[in-house]
Amino acid sequence: MNTLALNKSGGDTFLSEADALNAQGTTPGNLTLDAGAMTVNAAGLSAAGGALTASALTLNGALNLGVGSVTVNGPASGAGLLTADTLNLNGGGNVGVNAGNRLNTVVNTLALNKSGGDTFLSEADGLSLSGVTGGGNFDLVDAGLTTLIGSVNAGRAAWRWAGRWTTRAATR
Repeated sequence: MNTLALNKSGGDTFLSEADALNAQGTTPGNLTLDAGAMTVNAAGLSAAGGALTASALTLNGALNLGVGSVTVNGPASGAGLLTADTLNLNGGGNVGVNAGNRLNTVVNTLALNKSGGDTFLSEADGLSLSGVTGGGNFDLVDAGLTTLIGSVNAGRAAWRWAGRWTTRAATR
């Protein structure tokens, strides 16, 4: 399958695609999707919840997984807004391009498990942050409150926050 176009009126959706996938559409149910490199088309992709996993992610439109989770096991970029309860950034590859071209998010929890690559994020309303950058730089602009939870390990990487932040049993 090369393209996914959802236009559902009910029920949950479960899909697995090993290759690259272009996706768009809506479903009022949950979406569970495992994909290779994924591109969200300009029309956007939305579901009430679920779990989306991709080896790479390009957002040409909005991705809204509601109360669900998004896991990216590589690079992520694009002008679209990523909305989910949890965003897991794993593996290598840049997230965002630079300080002028960030990945835009509205997430409650950001879990880092990166093995490399720089991360440039713009968060709209605050998040809880934990994990490891894998040596890549981390640059977060947060319009809300960033809460560091658990252990946050940047190694020798550069960290930059713009916004308010607090800690809850966190180390940097």
